[in-house]
Amino acid sequence: PARLASPAVVGRVDAVDDASVAASQAAFGLAPGAADASGQPADWVALEFCLKAARLRWRALFLGAPPAIAIAAAARAAIARGLVPELRATDPDATTLNRLRTALRGEHGQAEVPATLTKTHLHASREAPPPRSLLAQDIIRAGGPNGEPWDLLRVSSRGLLGPLIQADRALLTQRVRWLLATTQTRGEEAAVLRGLDAAGWRLLAERPCLLNLAAPNRPLQPGFQLWRGPLD
Repeated sequence: PARLASPAVVGRVDAVDDASVAASQAAFGLAPGAADASGQPADWVALEFCLKAARLRWRALFLGAPPAIAIAAAARAAIARGLVPELRATDPDATTLNRLRTALRGEHGQAEVPATLTKTHLHASREAPPPRSLLAQDIIRAGGPNGEPWDLLRVSSRGLLGPLIQADRALLTQRVRWLLATTQTRGEEAAVLRGLDAAGWRLLAERPCLLNLAAPNRPLQPGFQLWRGPLD
């Protein structure tokens, strides 16, 4: 099972099980089981953690497969706590982005939550980039007017994590407080562990991907790693 270390209680270790996820959902005013199929159980925990630490603004960046219901719930919780949400999400699939756009629309008198949604593929290498794609580092670097870091970065674009950490680990350390990484292979998991641990990040939760023995590079179920960066 995945393991989670609570930032509020030093030395306490909890499982990211159904009860833990339900508790995080309840913190956002949702009934258990409300998460959309594109999300991970860790999404709810990561969103709750980074919201608790946010001040004045809550800035979140989702690179690939943004979990619509979880993001919308967290954004409304941020507003209720007096925070100003600043959201950006990318994905090559317009349907995925439209699902998030719909979730962020106001219902029953609620105001629509503004967000920047970009339909694009991503890459992390400045050498021979794929056509019609954006450099992930440029999106991460694009912060607020005073260069505020992202409270949460969630990376789910396939094949992006390893090259991103190898190319610009310092950028992540300087511009990201919390990182939720969706992992697809054992090599990707190892690359993230080595790179972030060496840069002073703290691993709070993880679940390895479930490999397909017939095609190990195409997992039956992705894994995740939840990291807390050294930024205050």
